[in-house]
Amino acid sequence: MSDQPLTLGHLLAARAAATPKRDAVVFPTARRGYGTLYERARGHAKSLMALGVAPGEHVGLLMPACMEFVELIFAVALAGAVAVPINARYRGGELA
Repeated sequence: MSDQPLTLGHLLAARAAATPKRDAVVFPTARRGYGTLYERARGHAKSLMALGVAPGEHVGLLMPACMEFVELIFAVALAGAVAVPINARYRGGELA
């Protein structure tokens, strides 16, 4: 059995523990270090679980590429659920 992290949430937790201040995500108007990204994702994960999101459930994410999208991808993983990104450019029949 491998000692390597097995999920996206585990990977973020491991990187946050090893290099919390190193940039994890950089956008033109914002940046997050691994430690901050992990803490924010954990907070979002707790909120998702409080709303009833259970492990294995699918969570649709319909939003533009932004810092919050990255945080929520990790939050869904930390909650044990499956993120389903939905392209914000799709319209009507393309979503059916």
